[in-house]
Amino acid sequence: MKVLILADTHHDDGSRHLHYPASAKALEGFWDWLETISKQVDLITVCGDVSVKGTTHRNELFQVKEKFDSLNKQYIMPAGNHDMCATKGMEERYPDLEEYEYVSLEETNYYMVFSEAGVRYSKVHGGIRYIGFSIRNEDPDGQLVWLKKELEKPEPKLLFGHYPLVKSRSGGFCETWDYSRIDKVIPGLIALIGNDEHKVMAYFCGHQHINSIVPLGSTYQIETASAVLG
Repeated sequence: MKVLILADTHHDDGSRHLHYPASAKALEGFWDWLETISKQVDLITVCGDVSVKGTTHRNELFQVKEKFDSLNKQYIMPAGNHDMCATKGMEERYPDLEEYEYVSLEETNYYMVFSEAGVRYSKVHGGIRYIGFSIRNEDPDGQLVWLKKELEKPEPKLLFGHYPLVKSRSGGFCETWDYSRIDKVIPGLIALIGNDEHKVMAYFCGHQHINSIVPLGSTYQIETASAVLG
């Protein structure tokens, strides 16, 4: 089983000013690269932020889905803060970019596009259970309960989310940025993922646009940089 792991691809449909101009430029070649490299792998995962303004522009999410569907490969795609805002009130800070959707999980733009697999993915491939999850702060959607049930299943596991749960750097860039998006659910996630009884081999995430590997209880948090910014 060969898996391609990406994060923070930040597709922008160009309908407003470019939030990440360098990213938009790099994406011109990224899709061609992805089409080529996808032929060499069995599964693709993107650890969130597949869009720039998916919380307000559903068409960006549709465009990403169409591109990944065209690869004819299985993929895991948990939502990031740009895809499904995790924190109430962020719309005041980042209007039209990261707006909290005051609706049920099933009514969010992300669920409307990627459906159940986009927020709760759990399948066994080659004897390993692959789990992808999307979560909002304070967990109004009951994701921790679902995740606990999946982690109690017998297979060894690989987990994919968007947010780092433990400090990824002891100095320099991103030493303190940014754990506030899901600070209310981080303790619960650490308790579940770091529990050796749950046989988690690694937890993969993104969000900070850096590369890092740090211990997380009995496993490791592996953060992969933005596909084009890292």
